[in-house]
Amino acid sequence: MQYLQRTRALYRFWQAHALEAGGLILVLGIAAWFRFYALGDAGLGNLFYASTVRSMGLSWHHFWYAAYDPAGTLTVDKPPLALWIQVIATKMKGFGGAGLIGPMALAGTVAVALTWGAARRSAGPLAALVAAVALAVFPESVGTARDSTMDAMLAAFLAGAAWLLIVAVETPRPRLLLAWAVAMGLLFNVKFFEGFLVMPAVVLYVGLRWRRDVLVRWRPMAGAVGVLVAVSVLWVAAVELTPPDQRPRIMNDRSNSAIGLVLRYNGIERVLPGEVTIFAPIPGASADTNAQIKASALIFGVGDAGAGRLVTGSNGPLLGATVLLALAGIALSARRPKRFIEGPALFWSAWAVTGIVLFSVSNRAAAQYTESYAPALAVLVGLAAAEAVRWRGWRGTLATIVVVIGVAAYGRWAVRAHPPLTHAADIAVVVVGLAALLVLLAWSRRHAPLYRAIAFLAVLAVPAVGSIWITTEAPHGGQITRPNPLVYAAKRPPLPGGRTVPVDLILAAFPDKGTKYRFGIDGVNNAGEAIAYGNIPVLPVWNEYQRAGVLPAEELDALLASGEVPGLVLGLGRVRGGLIGRDVMDAVQKRCRLDPRARVGQEWSVWRCAP
Repeated sequence: MQYLQRTRALYRFWQAHALEAGGLILVLGIAAWFRFYALGDAGLGNLFYASTVRSMGLSWHHFWYAAYDPAGTLTVDKPPLALWIQVIATKMKGFGGAGLIGPMALAGTVAVALTWGAARRSAGPLAALVAAVALAVFPESVGTARDSTMDAMLAAFLAGAAWLLIVAVETPRPRLLLAWAVAMGLLFNVKFFEGFLVMPAVVLYVGLRWRRDVLVRWRPMAGAVGVLVAVSVLWVAAVELTPPDQRPRIMNDRSNSAIGLVLRYNGIERVLPGEVTIFAPIPGASADTNAQIKASALIFGVGDAGAGRLVTGSNGPLLGATVLLALAGIALSARRPKRFIEGPALFWSAWAVTGIVLFSVSNRAAAQYTESYAPALAVLVGLAAAEAVRWRGWRGTLATIVVVIGVAAYGRWAVRAHPPLTHAADIAVVVVGLAALLVLLAWSRRHAPLYRAIAFLAVLAVPAVGSIWITTEAPHGGQITRPNPLVYAAKRPPLPGGRTVPVDLILAAFPDKGTKYRFGIDGVNNAGEAIAYGNIPVLPVWNEYQRAGVLPAEELDALLASGEVPGLVLGLGRVRGGLIGRDVMDAVQKRCRLDPRARVGQEWSVWRCAP
């Protein structure tokens, strides 16, 4: 009898939620198609991280310390959690797109499901469905999930943590804050402080929602803070406490400190406006060289801080429509101030506004950093739809029409310099126009709220235009994948990346002699490409992200003198343009000689080093 009652209860629950479950399954199918379609064609994705994954898979020592190169000379400049998952995936699937990028495509799809759950808990089923669709078709999220960078995994952790927080605060179930703290600590080990962009919204939300009960609930709050700190710093502390001669050198921290890497390079330097070192003008370099550096920075998506950064240029079709819809969500939610301030809408709004402001003023924030607040943008789009449906009468109809037509018109304007997107954008505008006409004709009828919801779903065809092109047409590869694939659809796109280091020719010039390094090369990016494609130990002698030698001058001199580096490959442009530091070139010229007979392409010089 009890079994029968449970079966009937389950059946009634399924009946009540079948349509909702079906909608979620459909949206997840769409999200998965955007992220997994032809993923094998993406190659190795970002070669900076591909080289790290390959090197980490060589030994447990390299695995734990996130070694950048097979010889274990450097750690990569990011925490290891996402990389650990990629290493495991490559062991199961092989070293290719499925293993390297598959975990990020999966994380991007899971982020859609978790965002749906968080939105449903805070704003209801309609907002949840629209939020899930908004994230599923968000071009930035699609592009990021189709690369081997770890930002898509960051978004999944953030969406899950947001869901836990809302349940903990609204139920209230303060002990759930411990689970939230564990999730936040883990995401710190995905990409350090980038995920903590949500923290101002967390403090504001919890403070206002529990303002009368802070003294009662201080114990779980204090416990959550303790757990968050402990989980966050565990790996960093372990690396910091390891003697430097027993671990790789810390990349991008001149003091060789893991704490310094977190606080400086991945901390304060990411927040304060300033030049990105690799793209900063070089004193004494020619005007042409510095002009090329500036152009590279803008293509890469940094150095263009300003109020319009999110909605202009190549960022327009990548980010603009979703950001505008999210801002509409804030405006529509705030029309009822008490409900807005006392509910989760404040949390989502504060999170999104923090991200928008920091992204706008920062010179360093590349497009994929938007994943640190992408779930908030998506939920606010859902809130915009829910508020428009709830707003009865002609005012709700007018608000819906203004938002969807405005975003559609902007979307068509944003792609004007991206010819491959214009035809699809025209179709999207027509679809939105028809949906807006339906809303207008039916504004006084019983089904008017349904038509408004349909209009908000229709307007998401505008950002979907960019996602479709990224999934089916955008070129991949290159030394470091462009953070914004839509630069390739611009009127004068840069040449597709392609391989820049002639690995096969270099290997022929330096046969394997059993030395610690097969050869040395003039940058960490070039070394990453050689390692990723060649699966060989390579010594980068120059760090373009710091404009300094990878090793101190005396260590480099001793290493070249030892015979462990049989030779070097240096870019002629870097040598002639003085782009390699004087201390590095002094050590090279002291211990090595230029080989004019070696040929590894017109842009490279070969130096032979003897002990």
